[in-house]
Amino acid sequence: MKQPENKKTALQEQIRDFRIRRLNEWIKEHPELKMGCNSHVSQLRHGKSAFGDRAARNIEYKWGMPDGYLDGIVPPENNFVSIRYFDTKTYFNRLDREITNKSLITGNDLLRGIDLPRTKFNGLFSHPVSENTIKLLSIQGDTMCPDISNQDVLLIDTSIQSLVGNGIYVFILYDLVYVQRLQATPSGIISIAANPQYENIAITDSMENDLIIVAKCIAKVPFQIQML
Repeated sequence: MKQPENKKTALQEQIRDFRIRRLNEWIKEHPELKMGCNSHVSQLRHGKSAFGDRAARNIEYKWGMPDGYLDGIVPPENNFVSIRYFDTKTYFNRLDREITNKSLITGNDLLRGIDLPRTKFNGLFSHPVSENTIKLLSIQGDTMCPDISNQDVLLIDTSIQSLVGNGIYVFILYDLVYVQRLQATPSGIISIAANPQYENIAITDSMENDLIIVAKCIAKVPFQIQML
């Protein structure tokens, strides 16, 4: 069956964007290569030139990348993805805002990170993602109970900083941090708390300038210590 043209184009754009991220990550890790960026590489990095299979393989060969690196392929011995906690302290320091409830999203004194089998990690996503943008986050509070309980650990995608489909997001509104479900409606965005004790928030167009989306929540990581 022939793939619809719009779906084919969307997939090509996802592959291109993923390759651009991987290329920029490689350059960041190997700053000496930046001096050797010619106009073609510069156009690839900024999405101004087609980033097809041939271009990707040429870049990998010339810049010493493992085969398939730009497509997320890694050597067989690297079968695990290390996921660490989102650095909330650095993130808040970069914001030109005084956040009053930073403790809502904190680190975890018991867990520094997890190593997921690469097959399990890839199975969480329907599109290519950069491993560097997937982080852990510990949630304090009960606004999303019973879906998310106090001190639950979440897997978040920090590359998503706008509303990309309805779902649970970490966001800032009027200098307060929220972890709630965001739902787009014709009149604006609604922030929905799973706990009925908390009211939903209608985010109108005039309020969107005060809305900062930090990340989208992908999954809940089962981690709980129970005394025997």
